[in-house]
Amino acid sequence: AFLWLIAVLALLGLFSNGLLSSATVESPAGDLRVTYERFQHHGASAEIKLEAAPQSGRQTAIRISAQMLDALTIEAITPRPQAERGVAGGVEFVFAVGPGEPLTVYMNVRLNKVGFLAGEIGIGESRPARLSQFIYP
Repeated sequence: AFLWLIAVLALLGLFSNGLLSSATVESPAGDLRVTYERFQHHGASAEIKLEAAPQSGRQTAIRISAQMLDALTIEAITPRPQAERGVAGGVEFVFAVGPGEPLTVYMNVRLNKVGFLAGEIGIGESRPARLSQFIYP
């Protein structure tokens, strides 16, 4: 019975992509939606999708916490940010957008740590979305 349970959980995505693995979280203000995989393997490539609601002005700044940056390597960001800068507690990527336009960003990352990963991604100074992942060896 235990082996059946493990097999069913594996099919549902406990150990990689699947129904249990896929997650979407939003910032408290609803200005950012983050889609990612909850369960990944150390050294594996993964994609994080960021969907930012329209902001006032011609730029959208997406802030990633230091906890996340310590656990992963960003290999590619599409579209490319106009600028990146260190901020308290992390890094901010600035993207050019048209006034009132939403922004969708795809980040390809490589996972560098094993175990539980908790981090935050937000827009500017607004309260961030909180992510949690488990990285298998």
